Amino acid sequence: MVNDNDIIDNNLFKQQLYNDLECQGIDSKNIERLNYNKRDLETIFISYNECINSPYIIYKAKSTESWFSLSLKVGFNYGSLSINQNSRNNLRNFDFDNTLNFRFGIESEFFLPFNKKRFSIIVEPTFHTFKSEKDAEGRNLLLGLKSSRVNYQSIELPVAVRYHFYFNSGSQTFFNISSIVLDFTRDSAIDIIKTDNSAHSSLNINSGWNLAVGIGYKHKERYSLEMRYQLDRDILRDHASWNTHYKRLSVMFGYSLF
Repeated sequence: MVNDNDIIDNNLFKQQLYNDLECQGIDSKNIERLNYNKRDLETIFISYNECINSPYIIYKAKSTESWFSLSLKVGFNYGSLSINQNSRNNLRNFDFDNTLNFRFGIESEFFLPFNKKRFSIIVEPTFHTFKSEKDAEGRNLLLGLKSSRVNYQSIELPVAVRYHFYFNSGSQTFFNISSIVLDFTRDSAIDIIKTDNSAHSSLNINSGWNLAVGIGYKHKERYSLEMRYQLDRDILRDHASWNTHYKRLSVMFGYSLF
């Protein structure tokens, strides 16, 4: 600024380049069009080296930014399950008590190349279990039922969209919405037992998809803590005469390998 109202440009660099980069392929018009930025200056230097047939090297900072993360996730599920048979009398109903069960997963996170890595896609194969037993009571006893037990173990494949909120300290909070895409069950069934200990029903578990919402905190890109709530899910979709309501709250601790 030369006074309160006028700003002038110092274009002496153009004269210096015109004097020093003397070559047939570079004229005054090339120089006059230059702006003082990396792209324009790099272009004119490349043109000069090519004009004089001189080898050159373009130095660029190596990017250390990672667009992929792999983490181990261990934690617990606090789940509940209720089942009932579609009938007029609704006698075959069981509400299992809330139980605490183990879970283990491997989280693959792919950051999307926009908005400063705030959005990412999560794929998290997870092994989980839900085991519980409930004694018959009330109207179930009239049918000669003794108890019902559930043994549900599977490898789930949830896919999620995650949003990151970064702090200056290098830590972050994140929010995600996920859906169970596939659920590979193993030796999983709901068994209803009669009072004589014989089987009344054995229902193989085959679950449908559902949604889950989660919130978490990650410290220094290494350690994380997440809480996730899974909405209502039907785990007997192959049995049209039965309704199930499976919900759970998960707490997970994570360690990022890279």
